[in-house]
Amino acid sequence: MDLQNQQRIKDAAEKFGAENCVVILGSSDPEGAEIYAETVTNGDPTFAGPLAGVSLGLPVYHGGPSEGSDLHI
Repeated sequence: MDLQNQQRIKDAAEKFGAENCVVILGSSDPEGAEIYAETVTNGDPTFAGPLAGVSLGLPVYHGGPSEGSDLHI
């Protein structure tokens, strides 16, 4: 997740409260989606971005095509 998006998510969680936020991912790369989910839940695993050491604990859902349906969340 790039640094700009990390900052946007951090700002939204601070403004609205983490309990009022949810993250919906739409990555076609499962490994990338897993890292994005870890970043917004437990903090930036690379310790390079605004979420380094910041555990927001946001709920994360992955939206994307799955077998037999148009969208899976």
